[in-house]
Amino acid sequence: MRSGPIGTGSHYPPPALQTNLRYFNILPIVSDGYSAAFLLFLPFITRALHLSLTQAGFLGSSIVLVTTFLAYPAGHLSIKFGGMRVLTAAVLFYAISYLLLFTAHSFLTLLPLFLLGSIGFGVLHPIGFSLVARIAEKGRRGRAIGNFTALGDTGKIAISA
Repeated sequence: MRSGPIGTGSHYPPPALQTNLRYFNILPIVSDGYSAAFLLFLPFITRALHLSLTQAGFLGSSIVLVTTFLAYPAGHLSIKFGGMRVLTAAVLFYAISYLLLFTAHSFLTLLPLFLLGSIGFGVLHPIGFSLVARIAEKGRRGRAIGNFTALGDTGKIAISA
């Protein structure tokens, strides 16, 4: 455990942040799992709603595009509002979009839901990795980030299965 800012006498990371590390271990499971499940549902959605292959491809690509474009602004949101708040909002975006996905009846109702879910995915990774690195003890950062990554891959398999 290392000391906090010079002259404060505090310890870093505080116990409350160590507890948050357990929360962070759940986030990539949910985030990556939902992202993979969105894509796996796409063939069924395409058939049920009689979408063209172009529309299906656009929906799938929208997840990657939004994720890519949100990586940079995610850091600014984290600084302005706090990483935990932004990550909580990201999970809410996922939950809302995932629940409403089954009420969609056309391409025009699906697209905003895919985009909303993509916001959650695009914001989680840049902020999540940053906060995990900040929260983890100095000698355990690599392991903490590795766990974050591996749990995300586990979520892709477990939730989408």
